Amino acid sequence: MMTEKKQNFFDCGLQELQRILMDAGIEKYRVLQVLNWFYLKDITDPSKMTNLPQKVKDILAHNFSFDAANLKKILESSDGTKKLVFSEPDGISFESILIPDEKKLTLCMSTQAGCALKCAFCYTGLGGLKRNLKIREIVGQYLHARRIAVMPITNIVFMGMGEPFDNSSNLKTALEILTNPDMLCFSARKITISTAGFIDEMHNFHEWEIKANLAVSLNSADDDVRSKLMPINKKYTLEQLLQTCRSLKLPTRQRITFEYVMLSGINDRDEDVRLLAKKLKGIKCKINLIVFNQFPDSKFKPPTQERVMEFGLSLRDAGFVVTIRKSKGEDIMAACGQLG
Repeated sequence: MMTEKKQNFFDCGLQELQRILMDAGIEKYRVLQVLNWFYLKDITDPSKMTNLPQKVKDILAHNFSFDAANLKKILESSDGTKKLVFSEPDGISFESILIPDEKKLTLCMSTQAGCALKCAFCYTGLGGLKRNLKIREIVGQYLHARRIAVMPITNIVFMGMGEPFDNSSNLKTALEILTNPDMLCFSARKITISTAGFIDEMHNFHEWEIKANLAVSLNSADDDVRSKLMPINKKYTLEQLLQTCRSLKLPTRQRITFEYVMLSGINDRDEDVRLLAKKLKGIKCKINLIVFNQFPDSKFKPPTQERVMEFGLSLRDAGFVVTIRKSKGEDIMAACGQLG
């Protein structure tokens, strides 16, 4: 039996949708046709689904709502980066970012409105956590971004607002929708989940059927410094975090990405390079250096470009794969650490 209250279509994973629709008398092959309309053809009005019988259209219209996420405005940077600002009826807002880079187009997605972790270098955490995003609000970011993208989205990174593993249940279902061949059919190999170090959830994530990539926001190899930058380090210590990273059995081609926001005079010194190389030795990883992006009232400063290059070269000399992230969208507060 269908419930009287309308269920949001985009809050449902594949198994739940199949159960609801088949319980209502819709044949399994019709369920796949429905998914094709919603996710591949991006049609959300059942009356326009031309190959469905009226009975199926009526069941959809009477029992589901179809609003994914409410896009309020789009801001565009001088470098082509686009910030999508969403606003929900309960007053919360969240953002996602479309980042162009030559032949790539990356969508940076959020999993929470705000963030509870209060990392010192991140603007998002200043206002605290408002709430977890619903499945439809996570998936909706992709649906809206796909509509305005000038080329196919090639990569998804969950590095926007919030800690993904603090909303792991909704994240997991959203990933199922994003990657299922009968839904959005996005390659899991092109998806990266970034965590501040939720150790228990990192172990759980490793067991998920969807083998997306894992990134860890590290930012210091010194326990005391990391605790000052990231209060989560007082709960899950650096040694516990790195031991967890060592214990994960990654697929052959995967490496953990360690993200390292560079702060002048804080974590960019020669001793920081040496300690980082020592602590990460033996972990199958790559290191992504991120120049700090300033925000109102921030107490940190970015290092010079020369210092960033020296830091990266020292790590490469120590045998690590190193990338330096290009900062984009600063003029619209869309760069890493500026969302909110």
